[in-house]
Amino acid sequence: MTDDLPRATLNPFRIPSGPLGRLAGWVMGRDDSPHREVLDLLAPKVEARSCEIGFGPGQLLQLLLARDADAQVCGVDPSPVMVAQARRRLQRLGAAERADLRLGVAGALPFPDRHADHVVAVNTAAMWPDLQAALADARRVLRPGGTVLIAWHSAHSPRRIQRTLAQPETWWDETTAALRQVFGKVERHELTYTTACTATAP
Repeated sequence: MTDDLPRATLNPFRIPSGPLGRLAGWVMGRDDSPHREVLDLLAPKVEARSCEIGFGPGQLLQLLLARDADAQVCGVDPSPVMVAQARRRLQRLGAAERADLRLGVAGALPFPDRHADHVVAVNTAAMWPDLQAALADARRVLRPGGTVLIAWHSAHSPRRIQRTLAQPETWWDETTAALRQVFGKVERHELTYTTACTATAP
């Protein structure tokens, strides 16, 4: 799927590294509006653990930990720069001990079976080399009744950059079909800044 991505996604924001990567993380970390609206799709649970694939500078992880005092988070990101930035963000929150953040990629999550109540990917799934394998691995990590959430920039966002980065409907058709094959029923959500699909692990 990578060859079909808008050109704007194939830049330092994809796997940030070096000085440009640190700058990309700073830019991404300034705005958590997409993450705030995605957060509302993840129902709070007592002592919930959420796993994010491609957590970037850690906005959603911060929101999850700030919302629920007993929440835990884990996740992977392919960029050492992003892992470092996300860890610093959670340290400033005073919640580093509730987070297990590792260098890694979709489809090879370094976590045990039935480890998480939520598996989330915000603005990363279109860059996964093997969507089906990544979703199957997300299913492995999810507990029964857990939620998988895939979100990407909305074509109807009030912000031009997000409209530019939006995926075509054909990508959403493929993603929905892949989710349905692994999880069954899929719900689509048209939010202000993102489009999201959710499904529940059987």
